[in-house]
Amino acid sequence: MSEGWHITAHDINLWADRNPRRAQEELPLLVAKLILASVKPTNIRIPSKDAVSLKGWDGIVEVKAGNPFVPSGLSVWEFGTSKDYKKKANEDYEKRSEDPLEIDKINATFVIVTSRIWKQVRVLDAVDLETWLHQCPAVHRWFARRMGKRPEDALDIEQAWNDWRFAIEPPSNENLVIAGRTEELENLIGKLKNEPSVIRVFGESKDEAYAFTLASIIKNAQELTPRVLIISDAREWSSASESKGFLILIPLFDNTMNWRLAVN
Repeated sequence: MSEGWHITAHDINLWADRNPRRAQEELPLLVAKLILASVKPTNIRIPSKDAVSLKGWDGIVEVKAGNPFVPSGLSVWEFGTSKDYKKKANEDYEKRSEDPLEIDKINATFVIVTSRIWKQVRVLDAVDLETWLHQCPAVHRWFARRMGKRPEDALDIEQAWNDWRFAIEPPSNENLVIAGRTEELENLIGKLKNEPSVIRVFGESKDEAYAFTLASIIKNAQELTPRVLIISDAREWSSASESKGFLILIPLFDNTMNWRLAVN
C-alpha cells in the first residue's frame, strides 16, 4: 500500500510558503477537524476561512479529557502561518496576557499553533501537526487532498459525498436524499453518537443507503465528519480498525467477515 500521499512537516511548511492566504484561512479549519477527530469537546469555537479576521481569540475549546495536543479543561488558541512566526507568537502571548478578553488565565491553557517548525520553543508546530494527522486518518486524507495529493483505498466524507452527488445529472444535494426520512435520520445520528457498534442502514438499493448515510452526517452531524472514513479495500479496513481514534468507518466492499474488527 503506497503512503506517498502522507503529509509531512515539510509539506505543511511549503504549503504556508506557497499559499500564505489559504494557509491563514485553513490552518484553523485543519486544527478544528483534528480536535473533533481526536477528542470530544463540550465547546469549540474556531473561526476559519473569511472569519479568521474576526476580533477575539482565534479559538476557544473546552474538553473534559484532552490528549497530547488538546489540553483538558478550557483552552484558548492563536494561529500563525507567517515566516516571522516567533515574532507573531510573542506578540500574541503579550497581547493576550495583558488582555485575555474575559478569560480566566488561572483556569485556561494558552495554545499557539503555527504551520512553521520551531527549534527550541515548544508549541504545536508543523511536526506536531504531522504527528496529529497520522492519528486522525479521515482528517489526514482531507488535508492531503487540499494539498493536491491522492490518498488511496479510503475517502474522507467530503470527497465521498462529492463523488456520489456529482455522478448524477443534475447533481443531488443533502435535502433531496434525506427528504421524508426524518425518523430514520435521527435514529442513525443517535446511534453514531452512542457507543461503538455495527450499524446497518437499509434502502431500496445499496447506493441509496450509502447516499443517505453520507447526507445525514453532513447535514445533521457536522461535528462527526472529521471521524468518517469510507473504505473500499479490506486491507485498509483492517488497518483503520486498529486506530486508537474515534472513527466512523463505512465499508464499500463485501467482505463482511472484517466489519466487526472496527468495534472489537
